[in-house]
Amino acid sequence: MVIFSRIARIRRMKRSLAVLLMACLAPWAQPSPAAGFAGAAASDEAKERLETLYEAEWQRELRDDPTLATGVGDTRYGDRWPDLSLAAIARRQALDRATLAALTAIDPTPLAPADRLNYDIARVQFTRRVAGARFKPYVYAISHLGSLQNAGSVQTASELTEVARFATVRDYEQWIERLRGFGAYVDQVTELLRIGILEKRTSPRVVMQRVSAQLAAQRVADPDDSPFFSPFKRFPQGVPADDRQRLTAAARAAISGVVLPAFAKFEKFFNDTYLPACRSSIGIDATPDGPAFYRELIEYHTTTTLTPGQIHAIGLAEVKRIRTEMDAIIAGVGFKGGFQEFSRYLRTDPRF
Repeated sequence: MVIFSRIARIRRMKRSLAVLLMACLAPWAQPSPAAGFAGAAASDEAKERLETLYEAEWQRELRDDPTLATGVGDTRYGDRWPDLSLAAIARRQALDRATLAALTAIDPTPLAPADRLNYDIARVQFTRRVAGARFKPYVYAISHLGSLQNAGSVQTASELTEVARFATVRDYEQWIERLRGFGAYVDQVTELLRIGILEKRTSPRVVMQRVSAQLAAQRVADPDDSPFFSPFKRFPQGVPADDRQRLTAAARAAISGVVLPAFAKFEKFFNDTYLPACRSSIGIDATPDGPAFYRELIEYHTTTTLTPGQIHAIGLAEVKRIRTEMDAIIAGVGFKGGFQEFSRYLRTDPRF
């Protein structure tokens, strides 16, 4: 899922003494005092409205993606996974549209440059979210880079346990509750992938083949060997000895009773159903609305309106430029051999 990067909360600013002195020393170069104060008031009002909106959206983001909250040190939602039901997705999309409308309704003209930059970033983020929703990006619910086989959209399983706070009994209890909910989370991912199969919105098979090995790696005979269990191998001082045995037993039960069966069920679905249905082509153009989706992705990732052909031409030109510089370096160091030999030399010589 696309993650809205938090726009830093900006403290309310007052007009500086330097600006006031300049207004006194050079009144002919400044607007009237009344106009100046009116402009400052308008800027403060717009800024205050935006800061309220930014904060509300950040809090919504943390609620909607508990793994993100865990990653930034917020423990309020440490007992759950993201809700990937179609109803929750529709609700988030409706709120995205409402937020974009609220941003559009605010006149950014009186804002100071830094505040205007924040506004522009937020508006671009939500514009792209709303524009991309029609392509159903949520049905591409698994990736070889990070998804449920890695335990979340933000970190891999081991990274999530490393960044999560495990300092108190409550922290451990929350993690156990999260483990107990893993089966329902996997079921939601499965349903999204089924929709993708029906609508022929699947990922390239050549990429998805890598996921099979990742899923297989989650198959462990002993719950203690699961990365989900790692926090229970190192209790901090804040967890009393009397609680450790209880928490450890509960974690083992959740992993053996929920997590491992969920992985086994999903691994069978993935290998038997999803992987064979994945597209043999690489480009997104083979999917419904593929060319339009590709153009939308270009706008999202480059913030430009360049065409796919223009992007490709830039890529070819850059490859040619870089290769020319590399060839010059090879010649400059006096290496005897071609480009491939030099690349092999860099990879294998112990000096490098």
